[in-house]
Amino acid sequence: MQCLITRSDYVLDKLAMNCIPGAVVVRLSLVLSLQGHGHWVNSLALSTEYVLRTGAFDHTGKKCSSPEEMKEVALARYNKMRGDAPERLVSGSDDFTMFLWEPSVSKHPKARMTGHQQLVNHVYFSPDGQWVASAPFDKSIKLWNGVTGKFVAVFRGHVGPVYQISWSADSRLLLSGSKDSTLKIWDIRTQKLKQDLPGHADEVGNFNLDWTHWTSVIYFRGQKIWQAMILDLLPKGLAHAKKALLSGCSAGGLVVFLHCDNLSRFLPRNTTVKCLSDASFFLDMQVLSTARSSPTMFCFNRTALVEGNERSRPR
Repeated sequence: MQCLITRSDYVLDKLAMNCIPGAVVVRLSLVLSLQGHGHWVNSLALSTEYVLRTGAFDHTGKKCSSPEEMKEVALARYNKMRGDAPERLVSGSDDFTMFLWEPSVSKHPKARMTGHQQLVNHVYFSPDGQWVASAPFDKSIKLWNGVTGKFVAVFRGHVGPVYQISWSADSRLLLSGSKDSTLKIWDIRTQKLKQDLPGHADEVGNFNLDWTHWTSVIYFRGQKIWQAMILDLLPKGLAHAKKALLSGCSAGGLVVFLHCDNLSRFLPRNTTVKCLSDASFFLDMQVLSTARSSPTMFCFNRTALVEGNERSRPR
C-alpha cells in the first residue's frame, strides 16, 4: 500500500504516522508545467494510453502461456506503438481549443488545434495513436492527425452537445454519446455515420463500451448505481415507507443534491421525503453570485454531467 501525500514536510510526517505500518510514503514534486490554454482544461489523452492499459491483451484475443510472456508481449506492443517518436499528449479546454504536446521533448505545444465553436469536453487518441477525436459542445466531432495535429474531418449528426467518445480496439470505429440521448458509431475509413443508436430516455453522459457486442452492451455509471441501489431497497421495505430521509456527507452530500426529487418518484404519493446534505459541500452567497464561473459550481455541474444524472437534479 502507498500513502500518497502532497502536503508540507511537517504535515507529511504527521500523516505518515497514520499510514498502515510498512506503508511507503511518496513525496510528489512537479516535473513539468505545460501552459497555453486560456481556460479550464477538461480532458487529457496520451498516445500510448491504450497499450499501457491493455498490456499483453489486444483485440485479436491471443493468450499468453506465462506471466513472463505477458510482460514480453506488453513491452513489444508498447515499443511498436511508440516507435522512434516520443509519446504525445493532447489537451482539450473550455477555451474551444486543443493542444498537441510532446512533453519529453519540449514544454511548448507541438500544434494548436482550433475549429470548435464551443468548449471541448473530451479528447481521445485512437489505440494505434494515428488519430485524435474531440467531443465538443458545438454538436460536432472532429478528427485530427494524431502525429501532426492537423485537422482531418468533421462528423455531424448530433443535435446536442457531445459528451464522450470511445474508440474500437482496431481504431476503425468511433462511438459518440450526446445530450440528444443518442449514441452514434462513425466509420473512420469512410468518414461517415455507420450506425445510429437511439432509444435512450435521457442524455448519454458517460459510458463504458464492450465493442464485442456494441449494439446492445452499454454501461452507465452514477445514474445506474443510484437506480440499482433504490431498486434493491424497494422490496426490502422502502416501497412501503411512510417517511424517507436521504442523507449524505462529503461525496454523499452531492448525491443528495442530485437525487432528492428523484427519490420521491420511486415511493408512494403519500410518502414524506426529506433530504439532508450533511457536510463538505457548501454554497455561500459569493459562490451563488458568481455561479457561472465559480470553481464550486463548475465542479458540481461537471460531476452531474459525467455521472449521467444532470436532469435528475432539483429544479
